[in-house]
Amino acid sequence: MNPAQEQEILEVAPIRMDSLRRELLVEGRLVDLSVTEWSILRLLLVHQGEVLTRQQIIAEVRRKQQKVGERLVDAMIRNLRKKLDTAGRTIKTVRGVGYQIETANRWP
Repeated sequence: MNPAQEQEILEVAPIRMDSLRRELLVEGRLVDLSVTEWSILRLLLVHQGEVLTRQQIIAEVRRKQQKVGERLVDAMIRNLRKKLDTAGRTIKTVRGVGYQIETANRWP
């Protein structure tokens, strides 16, 4: 695997995102995401452990959609958590700020 391909695979166990194949595996199970859900999860994975504000997430999603607001971000996070099943617990809400995905070393 060349270095460019390595950067396209983002992982926080048990979540593995392959951007080149547009595949998301959670505990080895293929999970289907909408374009918006994919963008949000990819942003969280790229910034593992960092707290991202709703405005940062909105800015990323706006690149793909026109109508975006804080409630849409909250709804997409809720959908992501459901689709990721138990791995959805890695997405943490930081009250009054936004969201973060916990790094692998904090996941059991």
